[in-house]
Amino acid sequence: MSFVDHIYIYFMGYIVTALITWIGASLYLAHSLRQKIIEHMKNSTLVILTAPDTSQSQWKKFIWINNVASYITHPVFYIKRGELCSSDIQNLPKPIKRKLVALRWAILGLVMCIAMYFVFRTR
Repeated sequence: MSFVDHIYIYFMGYIVTALITWIGASLYLAHSLRQKIIEHMKNSTLVILTAPDTSQSQWKKFIWINNVASYITHPVFYIKRGELCSSDIQNLPKPIKRKLVALRWAILGLVMCIAMYFVFRTR
C-alpha cells in the first residue's frame, strides 16, 4: 500500500469515528432536551405534532431531534409555510439553539467529507 492509501484509510477511520460520535450526541440530546424543546416550542405545529413519546423507539427520537435541528438551523422555509413560529425560535434558550445548530452543521460537514473521500478516491 502506498502512502496515499494510508491517508485514505485514516481519513475514513476519522469519518466513521465522527459519525458514531454524532449518532451518540444526537441520541443524548434527544433524551435530555426533548421535554425542554417541546415546552419552548408550543406554537410550532411541526415540532409538536412530530414529537416522540417516552415510550417510542430511539430511532424515532433520533430522527425527531435531527429534524428539529434542521428547523432551528434553517427556519425561513418553515416560517413562511406557517409550520414554525418565529417567536418560539427566539424564545428557545441559546445553549439549546447552539447545540442543535452544531449538531446540524456537524452532519452536513461529515456528509461533505464522505463525498470528498469518494470523489478523490475514484481518481
